[in-house]
Amino acid sequence: MQVKRTFKLTIEYDGSEFRGWQIQPDVRTVQGELKNAVEKLISGKFRIIGASRTDRGVHAEGQVVSLHLESIKFTPSELQKALNALLPPDIYVHSVEEVDPKFNARFNAKGKLYRYRIIPEKKSPIRRKYAWDGVENFSLETAKSVFERIKGEINFSGLIIGEAHENPITKITRSTVETHGDEVHFYIEGERFFYKMVRLLVGFTVAIATGREDENTLMRALRGERPKIFWIAPPEGLTLIKVFY
Repeated sequence: MQVKRTFKLTIEYDGSEFRGWQIQPDVRTVQGELKNAVEKLISGKFRIIGASRTDRGVHAEGQVVSLHLESIKFTPSELQKALNALLPPDIYVHSVEEVDPKFNARFNAKGKLYRYRIIPEKKSPIRRKYAWDGVENFSLETAKSVFERIKGEINFSGLIIGEAHENPITKITRSTVETHGDEVHFYIEGERFFYKMVRLLVGFTVAIATGREDENTLMRALRGERPKIFWIAPPEGLTLIKVFY
């Protein structure tokens, strides 16, 4: 395939009914729905690359996608309108711009910002698809103390799930905890994130803030020691907010 044109798409999606970003046979994925829409617009070969391979149930407000193709008759604004007319209601293309043909949404990314929402002490049938609800005995003060220490260059080898990475070190530039009404929001920004990394960091923090785990366990894990238990927050509360280039 000879790439002649590349478009940068910024998209939003509700991940509740998707088996994640990555296209898979016989299941519904975000990349798969985009592929189906693009196939109806062009006849040539193309590639769709996402900045983040979000997991099943994870949402995005600012996922970035690069669409690489040989040729296309649409302008960026026409392509945006055409895609939105074909995509299901749980995916929306906010913007389309033509970029350098060598642009790659995944490999050119300089950083990402995620938000994780929890609702302490009570259930919410409406918001449960977008937040971890019913978190009991939650200490906001403890959560802030723990989560906001996760900054700087960190060796995540102790928390990596699956295959080991050649370079397990990444830089975290922001880790804050904020209250929004009855919700608590965790924000984390970094150069790159490993598989389920944000959910692990939130999961450990919540376990500590609810008295189920010791803070030293997480601190040792952030120095490369493997913990006995991996606390992983549910996917519903996680949203990819922005990708930086």
